[in-house]
Amino acid sequence: MGYEKRRIYLDKELDIEAYWFYGIMQKFPNHFHEYYVIGFVEEGQRRLQCKNKDYIINPGNLVVLNPFDSHTCMQVNNEALDWRCINIKKAVIQKVTEEIYGKKYLPFFSKTVLSDIEILTLLKEFHTMITLGEGSSKSRKVKFHKIIKELSDKYTGQILERETG
Repeated sequence: MGYEKRRIYLDKELDIEAYWFYGIMQKFPNHFHEYYVIGFVEEGQRRLQCKNKDYIINPGNLVVLNPFDSHTCMQVNNEALDWRCINIKKAVIQKVTEEIYGKKYLPFFSKTVLSDIEILTLLKEFHTMITLGEGSSKSRKVKFHKIIKELSDKYTGQILERETG
């Protein structure tokens, strides 16, 4: 078996976990999380089953899991997985949506696998900021808000406008 790395980083100011799994070959059995997972495959290819749909995820794909989305993931070939994601508690999402739109809500993302280079680029930059401890708390917060706003505006089907006055 090759080199395997599993790391968890915490951004204490934003209360967000960043996961980095490298060299993973194992199958992940059917499970769910009580929080949002927004991630991407940097290397490797995986078969993801989620919400009664099958996906092949490749580098360049974003994966967005709502809380309690039951899913399983397995390798397609002999390539090891390099997976990076952020885990976001529901209370953190509610705080951010209130800051962005003027009201608390829990977004429900309608798509699980996305091809969106703009959001992928933001997510990669944000993940790197957390894992390397780069940037100020404010710059990480701005990047995180952009990610949530773009995902919410494009992939929830919910239209929210910022409340004024």
